[in-house]
Amino acid sequence: MKNAAIRSIAVSNWARLDGLMPSDLTPQWFTETESRVTKSERSSFRSGAFAIDELFDVPGVPATMLPTEPSGLQRLRRRKSDTKDLPSVSPLSAAWGAFKNALLCEGFSGAEIGSISVLENLAVYNKKAPDQIDRTFITSRLARAKKSRKAAIREARTVMEKAAALPQLSDYLTSYCDTCLESDALGAFHLPQTILTELRELADRIGYTDSTRRALIVACRTLHRLHVEDERKPAETLEQVLDCDLELLSDASLSKNQQARYRQSVRAAKAFVSLSWTSAWTSLYAIVRDAGTPSSDNPIPAILKYATDLEPTDLTAEWLHNVERSLRRPSDNSPYGRADLAKTLLANVERFEVLRQQGVFRNVAIVPAVLLSTAP
Repeated sequence: MKNAAIRSIAVSNWARLDGLMPSDLTPQWFTETESRVTKSERSSFRSGAFAIDELFDVPGVPATMLPTEPSGLQRLRRRKSDTKDLPSVSPLSAAWGAFKNALLCEGFSGAEIGSISVLENLAVYNKKAPDQIDRTFITSRLARAKKSRKAAIREARTVMEKAAALPQLSDYLTSYCDTCLESDALGAFHLPQTILTELRELADRIGYTDSTRRALIVACRTLHRLHVEDERKPAETLEQVLDCDLELLSDASLSKNQQARYRQSVRAAKAFVSLSWTSAWTSLYAIVRDAGTPSSDNPIPAILKYATDLEPTDLTAEWLHNVERSLRRPSDNSPYGRADLAKTLLANVERFEVLRQQGVFRNVAIVPAVLLSTAP
């Protein structure tokens, strides 16, 4: 019975061609269709018909998902030796077979049925029929699963959500449907509205475009979901989301490109909020942003990174010279110095001086003194 859903595909394919639902199938239709199928298809069609006939003896299969009566097709007489030691079908396997058959009748794809098989194995091991599965069960299995299995369980959860939305499948998913509208464990996967609001405000403050804003929200949602699935406490603040372990993004369900994009989005946002923003630095950044400078070209964060506790008006050419030399000088962390960081800082200072020459900071009192001895 575990393979009943697969076996019945041959019948369901012909029924769909005739525009018929399971309850529309009659013995006459089975007989006429058997005569229509080719010789090579006849065996699989008969096997599918017998699989459906077997469901009449399975408790709990809704009548709406079955024909009004068995197919009426007769099995070929077996030799006595062929009928010995036939494997018995457990009630759990029969129940899952009936559920997968119902999914096929509702148009679910073979890939979706395969996803359900992953959940079926977990359920049978825990002695649970389809109508005993709820969202908490899937969440708990997901938390315990190895990284390589998490993607398959998530796909099964997606199929279960799709099935739970169909009233005609509710008899198979009584426990799951009972939790559809409740605030259950799945709610922990979603970012709280307060954090989403903080994310949008942060994107506005940085000056992100709509696409970059969406990318940041998707990255944070994904990271938070993986964080909770790893049996960790749900985040309550944006800071906690940005502090989540980025190694979680190495999940098998994400492509290499997605992993790289999500890491970059989260790191950029974390780097921005971790700076020592004061009202003066915030105003200076906003002036550059509102002048139409893209966030990636705004030099203020790169300068503030090395300003520590200094305000913009405290910066001088001497300060810049000292910072540049300290970056190039060998240290415990970098025996050869960090000339690359020194060049990046100078490049951003040059951007700042270009903006000054363009009049962006005209009549602004918080602007630092000229930091470069000569104009770029």
